[in-house]
Amino acid sequence: MRCGRRVNATVVVAAAFMVCRVCVSAGPARAGDDGAQFILFSGTDLWRDGQFMHGGLLWSPGGLDREGFTLEAMVSGGRYSYRSGALDNAWVTGADDEAQLLPGWRFKRDRLEELKVFAPGSTSS
Repeated sequence: MRCGRRVNATVVVAAAFMVCRVCVSAGPARAGDDGAQFILFSGTDLWRDGQFMHGGLLWSPGGLDREGFTLEAMVSGGRYSYRSGALDNAWVTGADDEAQLLPGWRFKRDRLEELKVFAPGSTSS
């Protein structure tokens, strides 16, 4: 059950990021002054045989509207369970949780914006 606790803790953290995404403001928004430095993100993948969640943060100290260094921090986790015909109808179950800290660089040219994240980063599972 130890693995189940880790997955549950990861799902709770990802859910907290989801709440933060909806409830936390990145600062005052004024026309012509987009000085935001971070973006919170989250998502889910739910299907009949399992569920996964992820959440994280992109931080650009120079501002999201400029080129420069960007740091991505993300946590994810979930579990799955299915019956495998290739294994004489045995049940296959698994769980995964992960945390990543990835440096990157934001490129901007006219209306094009691209974020390159340098991987592999520091991960722990």
